Amino acid sequence: NSVSPLSISIAPGNGPIEPARYTSCPLRSIAARAWSTASLINLSDSYNALTWINQNISGNPIIVEHSTDLYSWSSRISIYSGLPSVLGWDWHQKQQRSLESNSVILRKKQIEEFYSTNSIEYINDFLEFYDVGLIIYGNVESQSFPDFPNRLESMNIQGINKIYDQNNYKIYEYNATD
Repeated sequence: NSVSPLSISIAPGNGPIEPARYTSCPLRSIAARAWSTASLINLSDSYNALTWINQNISGNPIIVEHSTDLYSWSSRISIYSGLPSVLGWDWHQKQQRSLESNSVILRKKQIEEFYSTNSIEYINDFLEFYDVGLIIYGNVESQSFPDFPNRLESMNIQGINKIYDQNNYKIYEYNATD
């Protein structure tokens, strides 16, 4: 499988720039091993979610997705949607911020805390601090945080709405409330 070139759309005039979006990606028929558990992850669910994102999400909302070990399919949504994320690919960030690599490590730990905490205050602070618009919970996140959706939904946090739910793959939208 090869990746198609980016299709870029730019609004005329001084309007917002739409994110670069892949028109196809290699996740469609890939099953990969999760490094931490060695279990098989079917990435076709990520492909379906990416297709939905590309067809239904406009603008450039910042996403949060789990950042796992290198070469482990983490950051797959930001990579293949073109949307900005809280961290991005860990190693890439460390290379570009070599003098600030501790800040990359801290951000990765904050993402792990986001997916595992029971604190409504922490979740709200995290979403607002990083200006998150979309929360990703897919097959990569479920390997490390199997209880996240139930915990998040039971908190009834204002501004969080589930906008995608297919085959245990969930996307939540966050709109800050004042």
